Amino acid sequence: PCTLGYHKKEFPWKDIKSALDKWDCEADSTCGLHIHVSKRIYSELDLIKLALFIFNSSNRDYIKLIARRGFNSYARRKELSEYKKKDLRYSQSRFEAINFTNEKTVEFRMFSGTTKPEVVVASIEFVDSVTNFIKSNSISTVSKEDSWADYISYVIENGKKYKTLINYMKEKFEHYLSVIL
Repeated sequence: PCTLGYHKKEFPWKDIKSALDKWDCEADSTCGLHIHVSKRIYSELDLIKLALFIFNSSNRDYIKLIARRGFNSYARRKELSEYKKKDLRYSQSRFEAINFTNEKTVEFRMFSGTTKPEVVVASIEFVDSVTNFIKSNSISTVSKEDSWADYISYVIENGKKYKTLINYMKEKFEHYLSVIL
């Protein structure tokens, strides 16, 4: 288990990247990057808000860009209309974009694999920023149609912490960020 700070300051990403390059490793469409977060930090309401934000159809295209792939059979998307809000914190199987079935962790499965350390860190920052965003906002803010704009504002307000994510998002959808910045 590592904190975001540890990943950014101490984790040996350069050594791992050198080894991957030495062995000609690469990620293809069959690879996935799964990020686990301790369930202890989430309340039951937080888990519902997390599902509401990630599975919000208005956020889908942005999340696909950040995750570098669409929802698929290994990371299925929930249709919010099919669930009562209280049931959103459960998974039908582990193959959902957010897997709630693990005993001690929430597993974010939506990311495509990568051998680029900066993309791994941006993905971890995304999970951290979404977690902190949903924890610091009401269920009505998190679940509204334009919640992505509120989320982006949150990330920008906390820009020092999420610098890698902001740079990655600028690269992926600069036209959207330039309106806000």
